[in-house]
Amino acid sequence: MTFYFTRGSVANPSSDSAGQETKKLRLDVIAQVGPWPVASRLIGYRGKLWFANSVKGRNHNSADIWSFDPDTRETRYERHLYSQDAGHPLVYKGLLYWPFEDALQSAGEGVVEVTDGVTWSPLIIPNSPIYHTSQLLEWNDGLLAITGTRNAGLQRSRDAGRSWEEFYIHPTPSTHVSRIKEMLLFNDETYASLKDTKVKRLVRWTGSGFQTVSSWPPNRYFNGLRVHREGLFGIVGRGREREIWRFDGRRSIRVGFKGAFVDLASDGDQLWVVSNDGRLWSSQTGDSWTRHGDLENGRPVSIQAIAGGIYVAGAGDDGRGIVWGPSEHVIPLDNKPPKLISQLPAKKTAMDWAAAGQKIDALLSDPSTYIDAGRSEVRRLIVQASTNGAPSGFFA
Repeated sequence: MTFYFTRGSVANPSSDSAGQETKKLRLDVIAQVGPWPVASRLIGYRGKLWFANSVKGRNHNSADIWSFDPDTRETRYERHLYSQDAGHPLVYKGLLYWPFEDALQSAGEGVVEVTDGVTWSPLIIPNSPIYHTSQLLEWNDGLLAITGTRNAGLQRSRDAGRSWEEFYIHPTPSTHVSRIKEMLLFNDETYASLKDTKVKRLVRWTGSGFQTVSSWPPNRYFNGLRVHREGLFGIVGRGREREIWRFDGRRSIRVGFKGAFVDLASDGDQLWVVSNDGRLWSSQTGDSWTRHGDLENGRPVSIQAIAGGIYVAGAGDDGRGIVWGPSEHVIPLDNKPPKLISQLPAKKTAMDWAAAGQKIDALLSDPSTYIDAGRSEVRRLIVQASTNGAPSGFFA
């Protein structure tokens, strides 16, 4: 299935005027997968386009990872995440990391899967309690994981995810919930979308906490934060009255026009925006926009620029996830990936299994050890036993 988009200049980008045609951009429906209704979380890795297939907006129990190979046109099922959704993935030091947005098998720990493109390995962020791991970010020569329970938090790793330290817990009144949804670097500063005490705001990391960007529209829904050229852009508002705002490090202004926008992407030269009715635009600075056409057979949810190509993912009209992309495109294979990260000890520790079992049983029978999600001795003993080759039946 192929759709053509007209690259032209129009005086009013929100109108249906076709404008002067200068070039046709061809996009194909390159993947339709199920059984879940939405595709999202687009990322390029090892010559392929990778994405998640999941359910949005309600509790669920699956987020499947798929890949599309532009060379062979093959769509391949890669991995099942036992999670209500997939978090924002990251390619870091040659490996692809995929956080569990809401890990259902976790006992209050963060969960991340890492792959070299063939084999997968689980990584645990043990600084419980953690229910959500929404994003991974390359930050200060290490990894930063955005996590949350009732309180938003940040966890840091200096060794590519083998070990983690609790870096920051956002102070939140007991009657409220805080969430960090998007975090990125702009002008050597760290910015994020933060919701707490029923207020959503753009904030800047100060080194010890978050400071509100006062010029950004306060207490309004926003998403799609992207750095493009000299600005930080985001989609502000809900429904069909969404706007695009630009922050230059000092002030924030509304740019462009209103529309039912859902996501932004930057290819370095152009800023791209897609709306949930399938319309696609681009702009160099955000001040004037070019209309490219309409996507059909689905409702876009996300857009991503990968190796110079524009890809869109969303909900297909047939009830499956759908992905649109270039008809011919190359995603670099890159160098051979490094050895897969593992948290298993290099050498097993000799243990007195009878004594360890008795100690764990005693701790589990004492309710006081459950305080603070079991961060006490019981959790350490269970992790130690599970990573040192516990004998058959030990956990029965």
